[in-house]
Amino acid sequence: MQLCHFHLPHRDAGYLGGLGAALAEAGVELDALLVDDGDLTHPDEGPRHEASISNRVADAADVTAILDPLDGAVGLLVALGNWTGPGKYADLAAVTRFAETCHAKVHRNGPDVDAQGYRRNVSTVLEHGHTGPFCLVCDATDDEWAGLEVQRAIVRELPA
Repeated sequence: MQLCHFHLPHRDAGYLGGLGAALAEAGVELDALLVDDGDLTHPDEGPRHEASISNRVADAADVTAILDPLDGAVGLLVALGNWTGPGKYADLAAVTRFAETCHAKVHRNGPDVDAQGYRRNVSTVLEHGHTGPFCLVCDATDDEWAGLEVQRAIVRELPA
């Protein structure tokens, strides 16, 4: 399971201990605690956040330059939806060695899932050694469950 910081009502030790115990009792492993800072889509905050991140990590070379010296002390959540452009498959291939988990977000062509691009994204990280969890991410505005089912079917048809 993955949680985002805004899913937690507070961070006091009692609450977090109880959450950990409940997860253990249910046999659920916490794969990642995601910490987001702000909302890039908010009209008042978007420009500030965009300016803040625009000079940060832009490609696989930057990710590698940051993570290589850490010798595995810090892993990567490789988010398929964040890699775009003509070099995206090469970039995914280059950073997959750092990936501990993967947000397998699908791109869309209008209302339709880009199944071919999604299949290639997922295949790229599998072919380059990712053995960790895949978290299916769907941003469908009509029926998220149907969108997730399309993604699930694509992932299941690929060789492990």
